[in-house]
Amino acid sequence: MGSGHSRAIEFVRDVTLDQFLDGVNADLRNARRAGLLATPSTAPSPPACPGGYGFARADGIRKGDQIVYQLDPQSVRTRFLRRDGSTPLDDVSAGRARRNSPLASWLAPGSDFRNQLLRSLSASHRGAVAARCAVP
Repeated sequence: MGSGHSRAIEFVRDVTLDQFLDGVNADLRNARRAGLLATPSTAPSPPACPGGYGFARADGIRKGDQIVYQLDPQSVRTRFLRRDGSTPLDDVSAGRARRNSPLASWLAPGSDFRNQLLRSLSASHRGAVAARCAVP
């Protein structure tokens, strides 16, 4: 997988696997309703869910754990990083549809991440513009 754009999501509280998957599925439904993803029969799901995240069935997801998505034009790499440094999930899914799932679910109206992501991108853009303007 080539170098792409990465986005890390850090959990700010403990959640069960079911709570996490419910949130993922709600965001994917919002993305489908907004026309950002294909119908459920052709849309991708999180890595082998719930099998890919099966490690979290017993222990849950803890505050400080992270999911890191690395996106390139044709794939998405998904890594789950425990706060203790272990990596129980490291998955690469090929295809634009797989790559588009996280993006669409983050940007869809009603997404848990939409407002924070847009603020983050806006702040990054303002910083880049300010840096360009400051150059003599």
